[in-house]
Amino acid sequence: MTETERLERIQTITRFFPFWQGLKLLPIGLMCLFMAVLEGLPGDLHPAAALLLMLGAFTAGLFGYAFITAGYKKMFGAVHNPGVNRRLDFQTLFIALPLIFLSLAVDAWLNPPIFLTVLAYGVFFVWVRAATGGGRPYYLWVAAAMALVSVLPLFGLEFVNQYQTLMVVLGVSAVVVGVLDHLELTRVFKGEAQEGGAG
Repeated sequence: MTETERLERIQTITRFFPFWQGLKLLPIGLMCLFMAVLEGLPGDLHPAAALLLMLGAFTAGLFGYAFITAGYKKMFGAVHNPGVNRRLDFQTLFIALPLIFLSLAVDAWLNPPIFLTVLAYGVFFVWVRAATGGGRPYYLWVAAAMALVSVLPLFGLEFVNQYQTLMVVLGVSAVVVGVLDHLELTRVFKGEAQEGGAG
């Protein structure tokens, strides 16, 4: 990586800094995996117990997210870019999420020959990568894996439980992308800190 490329990378990460804090995805991914495990428990689990476990996982995920966010702020400081944040929040809330909910409805009511929701999440990962500075080819790898999973029914591989499959796919994807985002973030800024110290 040339000096110009490195500086451009730093500028990109700084501009979209909240979206590069990969470890914040770990509580979300682990919560999805817990939901998958919960879905696989014997059917005689009392509904109240299942609800309490779900609420507990959700609460733990929120606390974990807040704790990790505070850790990033302590480690790297805060970056305020409200214009970028508002644009991405708007696109996520009013374009991306409605399309994902639509795919969920189609899967539930029309039973298409592919798992449309997983494919929609793959497209979402591609969009997130493009909207937050590009780079990070592992987003494309994860999206390709999701696309592959989505078409498995075309080859006779039916999903016994679509919800459980979705939770596993989302959980693993969030953990993988989150860890790799964090490694990329620390690699770039660690290099910057070392050069700053040497100067």
